[in-house]
Parts: sequence; structure tokens; C-alpha cells
Amino acid sequence: MVNVLLRLGVTEHFGVPILDVDMVMGSLENAMASTGGFCVGRSYVVGHQRLSGLGYCFSASLPPLLATAASEGLKIINEQPERVARVQRFAVAVHRGLEAAFEGSNFEVQGVELSPMKHIVYNGDDAEKKLDALVDRLFDEASIMITRARYLERDELYPVTPSARLMVQSEMSEDEVERALVAIATIVEDLFIYPSHSYLLCCTLLNLCLYLDLFGLDLCYSLDLCYSYKELISSLFLPYVLVLILLHIALRLYLLPYLPFS
Repeated sequence: MVNVLLRLGVTEHFGVPILDVDMVMGSLENAMASTGGFCVGRSYVVGHQRLSGLGYCFSASLPPLLATAASEGLKIINEQPERVARVQRFAVAVHRGLEAAFEGSNFEVQGVELSPMKHIVYNGDDAEKKLDALVDRLFDEASIMITRARYLERDELYPVTPSARLMVQSEMSEDEVERALVAIATIVEDLFIYPSHSYLLCCTLLNLCLYLDLFGLDLCYSLDLCYSYKELISSLFLPYVLVLILLHIALRLYLLPYLPFS
């Protein structure tokens, strides 16, 4: 990513001498908000590219408007280096905020902290549905737009992990970053953590039923059984018995599907 990680990009980031790399490729699509890119390298590599790429100069070249936009973007970055520092600061804050928001769930953020591009993956069943739900609900409920990463899977050499892509911008404010993280944490909790809460509630209700069974008050299976024990309980406790029956109905109709063994 051009001029975003560090001044020389990924080679400087990982401490690799630039002369040890045969070809360096830069994308203008993300940091420059344009399309296309560039390749630089040793003379024999560049010569091969020139020879093999002549047929594409007119059919797949960068439109003048986008080339001008990318050139102007590079000029702005060079003249205003504080933009790079600001987007790096926000990128680190968002990365750590996402890690905190995803703690205890199957969601995970991938990528380098300094990179403004974050890939959100779901390590579990129905990953596509979970990621689609996250993208849709962020837009509908919080007016925050992230997108699904799309690939030509048949052309990929290795299997592609489904992900949602989140981009950090230098023009964002700290309030916007905080609001986005809160919205993501809230939706992730609803998408993943809520079933575990239901599971704990199920366990609590089942333990309560077992506790009543120990005293011969088998009150959680049917209304007939409830009335069969009406001689053992006073009218004062009857409303609580009815509440237990309603909880049992809710347990069967709604909560049990969230149990791991269902």
C-alpha cells in the first residue's frame, strides 16, 4: 500500500533491503482512491514487462482522470506527511479496538496494526451469513459502511477465507472512530455472544427445575402436574409455579435451539 505503512512500504516495514527484491509492486487502489498500480524492479524484469505488456497499453491502461487523481494523491501525501501519521494512529486504535470488541467471540481482525485496511473474519459455521449480517446491520443501524472482500475464487491459487473489509481514513475524527467501534462491538455481541447468554440462562433454569425436583415439586413439565401438587403448596406460591411453567415453555420453544448440542 503506497506510502501508508512506512515511506518505503512493506520492504522497510519488514527490514528487507530494497536491492534484494527483484520486483516491487504498488497499488493505487486503496491509499490513493484510484485504480491500477505500478511495478519497479531490475532492468531485466522491467524489460520483460515492457515487451510482454505492449498489447495491453491501449486496452487496459489507467484512464487519464484516475492517473491524475493518483498523481495528485501522492503529491498531497508528500506535502502533508501529518496525514500519514494520523491515519497510522487511527489504524492502530481501530485494530486494538476491534481486538477488544471481538474478544470472546469467533470474530477476528487480521492485518498489520499500522495498515488502514482491516480484514474481519469469522472462525465458525455460517461465516458468510455472519459477515453479511455484520455489514448490513452496521449500515442500517449505525450508517457505517464496510464491505465484503470479493475474489475470483476459481482463479485463486489458495483457498480464500471469507472476510469483511474495513478501511480507516485520515480525515476521520476521534469521535467517529469511537462511534464505529462501539457500533461494531454492539452488533458483534448480538450476533455471537447472545447465544452463550441464552445457554447460561438455560443452565440456570434447568438447575432450578432440578432443585425443585429434589423436593418432590416437579413443576416444570405440565400444568396437570402443577395442579397435582396443589395440596403441597399454598396459594401464595402458585403464581411462582405458573411463572416457572411459562419459563419452561420459553425454554423449549426459544432457548434450546441455541444450545451447542441442538
